Amino acid sequence: AGTMVSIMKGVFLGGADCLPLNLESFFTKSTRTIKKMKLGNLFMALTLFRVKDYRGVIASAGMPPVYLYRDETGEVEEIIQKAPPIGAFDHFCYHHTDLTFNKGDTMLMLSDGLPELFNSNSEMFGYERIKDIVKETGNQSPANIINCLVNAGDQWLAGKPQDDDITFVVLKVK
Repeated sequence: AGTMVSIMKGVFLGGADCLPLNLESFFTKSTRTIKKMKLGNLFMALTLFRVKDYRGVIASAGMPPVYLYRDETGEVEEIIQKAPPIGAFDHFCYHHTDLTFNKGDTMLMLSDGLPELFNSNSEMFGYERIKDIVKETGNQSPANIINCLVNAGDQWLAGKPQDDDITFVVLKVK
């Protein structure tokens, strides 16, 4: 994992000038760089998000859906970008999604740690539970949303040790 982070940091610093224009070209350049290194089965899941003036662009490689809570309606949009992790396939065409935000909207980006969490009965937490929690808590502060997600995971495990990292990024539009 550390090797991939170091490689991606170098690619990012070397290619950051193209990011404002084209997230897809960054993903393609990153994949080609990793493939040239012949690292075998080392890949990296990654989401890049750019936002300015209530508009955003998001691109993802091998990551879970992004959840967008719409404050005006109380509904949750699930933004799915099916794409392999960076470094997996030489000629995959990555895509982006354009987003528009309104005051009060909330966006959740997460790793697969919580949705793929297994309880003592070998049942997976699942993505639908994530969406339900975002719908119930999307009008709250980012800290409260994260606390609800963490508590739900802890209750799901019921004392069983966690076996994967769990990461959340919650953005609230003011």
